[in-house]
Amino acid sequence: MPDIRPFTPYYYACGRAGEQSSNGALRKAVAPPYDVISKDDEKRMKQFEYNITHIILPETYKKAAEIQEKWVSENIFINNAKKAMYIYGIEFTINDDPTVIKRYGIVALLRLTEFFSGADVHPHEMTFPKYTEDRFKLISETDSNYSPIFTIYDGKGFANEIINKHINGQPFLETVDDDGFAHKIWVIENEQDIEYIQNKFATTPVIIADGHHRYITALKRSRLGGCKYIMSMFIDFNDPGLKIYTSYRMIKKMSYQNMDEVIDKMKGFFDISELGTFDDLIDAINSERERRAFGLAFNERFVVFYLDNSVNTEEYIDEPQSKKWRNLPVPILHYVVFDKFLKIPKEEIVFKKNLAGIKRLFKDKHFDAVFMVSNTKLEDIKKITELGEIMPQKSTYFFPKPLSGLLIHKHREE
Repeated sequence: MPDIRPFTPYYYACGRAGEQSSNGALRKAVAPPYDVISKDDEKRMKQFEYNITHIILPETYKKAAEIQEKWVSENIFINNAKKAMYIYGIEFTINDDPTVIKRYGIVALLRLTEFFSGADVHPHEMTFPKYTEDRFKLISETDSNYSPIFTIYDGKGFANEIINKHINGQPFLETVDDDGFAHKIWVIENEQDIEYIQNKFATTPVIIADGHHRYITALKRSRLGGCKYIMSMFIDFNDPGLKIYTSYRMIKKMSYQNMDEVIDKMKGFFDISELGTFDDLIDAINSERERRAFGLAFNERFVVFYLDNSVNTEEYIDEPQSKKWRNLPVPILHYVVFDKFLKIPKEEIVFKKNLAGIKRLFKDKHFDAVFMVSNTKLEDIKKITELGEIMPQKSTYFFPKPLSGLLIHKHREE
């Protein structure tokens, strides 16, 4: 079962409680995870000489290690002497809705184990070698993690009492990201609280939601004698702030003249409902809980396709995965709608996440069409991982993500 431990992370000295203008200085220093930083954002952030991108997106991997050691010697990075666990809270909004959502997780070290080895640390998506090679070169030089991997677990709220006890106090670290979301860190030092959390996790499997490449990289490093743990953030399935999104599928060129031609191809398999606007389409997909629903914006028309329950989709998906996997919305969209019905080539499909950007690109006709699918459910992820399978590509997007540089796990300190 999962083995988690307290640790002594490094953090930016400018973020310490009581420092003047600490929030502004810390905001200039931290960054999103390395794999979602655009070239323009990287250039902007590197204008600040102490921004974490100088390490996570370095000129050379050796240079990254040199910068890190320099910042430690100059007390740009400092650490706590006492081992602890941490609470990571994020306050955020979704799209144009002003409602503030709060999400809290425990940050600690997770012992690295081989997947599906009985240790109950499960992946939920595939990894790509080119990304693990890059991160392996970085960790080989720096021997550090710069943001926690994102894991989820079905704890039925066992950490709530401890979390609630701490979040009413002053955060240990606090900053705001470029989206205006507040990121806050509190310290759990009480030994009884730490032991309670460890004992609960000893019987609670965890699923890697985001950070697979960093986990695989650290695991490879550990096989060669490196650190046996990786910094991780644990979010309970039952946290109301845990949101899962599915990437939008933008189609560069449709081979159909109008929506009526598309509807003709889909009739008999789907119940079809036409809506008035792009926003109506988004609302319909996001509010659907029972049926497998697919949205399409094309040729200035907006349609929702609801899968007819009498259709046996397994007949159309010639893949070796389980019945449960073949009945997920994403395989149905790709193997049935794209491949069998509409004959959309893979090279015409572009995956996008940012809704505001998608609406702008569609309005300006940079893409012919936008397909959307109802969001993946937590229970589906849990079931698929229990079966020893991997979720379909681009079926989950966990948001918002923890920042890079807010907490740093320097392996040699453990």
